Amino acid sequence: MLVFGHPLIPCKSWHKVDSIGDISSTPAGSIVLLSDLQQSNAIALHCMTNEIPYAVKLSSIKDAVIAANLGAAYVLCDINNAQNIQKIANEYLWTMRIIVPIDDENEIESIALKGIDGVIFKNTIF
Repeated sequence: MLVFGHPLIPCKSWHKVDSIGDISSTPAGSIVLLSDLQQSNAIALHCMTNEIPYAVKLSSIKDAVIAANLGAAYVLCDINNAQNIQKIANEYLWTMRIIVPIDDENEIESIALKGIDGVIFKNTIF
């Protein structure tokens, strides 16, 4: 299980972007975080074309399938959507990882028991 943002575990930083131009101001090696896929599809395509690792927030299986085909490294979704999307990710052997944003480390265990790829602490997304 991946854990992003825990104080004991080093990880790359995650930075929200709203445009292709915003990507140039993110630190080298960071994960670019896009808002809703439908609103950020041009940025996702840019990231895929330029091999920039990115994550995208989503709430549907359809968007997860599209994100996987656009080369997303990670998708962020709530636990209810994560369980269904994780099943599909496992079936199709996606390299994209399903990540659930959390507030407290006590949530890690329950999410791990559901077989979700990982978690990110909400307060570590810039």
